[in-house]
Amino acid sequence: LVFIRPRSPMMLQQLADYAHIDLIDGFVMPKVDMYSLSNWRMACQNLNADHLLMPTLETAALFNPHHNQELAIAFKEAFSQPVFALRIGGNDLFAALRLRRPKNSIVYDTPIGTLAYQLLGCFVPHGFYLTAPVFEYLDQPTLFMQELNHDVSLGLVGKTVIHPSQIALVQQAYCVPLSTLDEAQAILHSEAKAVFKYNNTMLEPATHRAWATEIVNRAEAFGTIDDGHSQYSSRM
Repeated sequence: LVFIRPRSPMMLQQLADYAHIDLIDGFVMPKVDMYSLSNWRMACQNLNADHLLMPTLETAALFNPHHNQELAIAFKEAFSQPVFALRIGGNDLFAALRLRRPKNSIVYDTPIGTLAYQLLGCFVPHGFYLTAPVFEYLDQPTLFMQELNHDVSLGLVGKTVIHPSQIALVQQAYCVPLSTLDEAQAILHSEAKAVFKYNNTMLEPATHRAWATEIVNRAEAFGTIDDGHSQYSSRM
């Protein structure tokens, strides 16, 4: 998918008038909050209804939980286009605190990591998907993988990259272990019991179904990796 990131709502309005703009899949919208939402909403009125939107959460207003609850509700009504994902803009959020990401720790060991948990708890229950912020230290691949593993464990559906060398690591991190896919397929099986043991784990379709669906979708997008612990999903 090809997205364009206009710098402002006014630029988005100009792009909407370009010939063949329908060839673009969607738009990344920077610095969206309750104070700018109406301008972005107006700018999107001339877009194709099939265009995808990726608002970026990266202003100081995002540190207010009450604001975020209002924004989550407002997102559901603001656009006629689908919101593809919400991007967590880590560096701008650090800047709002007069900070820069430390070089030797993952983002979840910082105040922005605390905020990321809050954003997940606010927006995901309203049906939105979130993506993880950039990791800017290209000479720290091990730390990058640690952060990616944390991104994946939180259900963040992607990672903003700043260099082609990071792409392979992101794809590797999002590969689904076969044993995890087996568990997801067991949960989604039409004859699955209400509660059952599988891979020495209690599985409960009523509470695990949403997770299992996401695992299957991720495996279709990123593939699988053999972790040596998979079983046939028919063993229940």
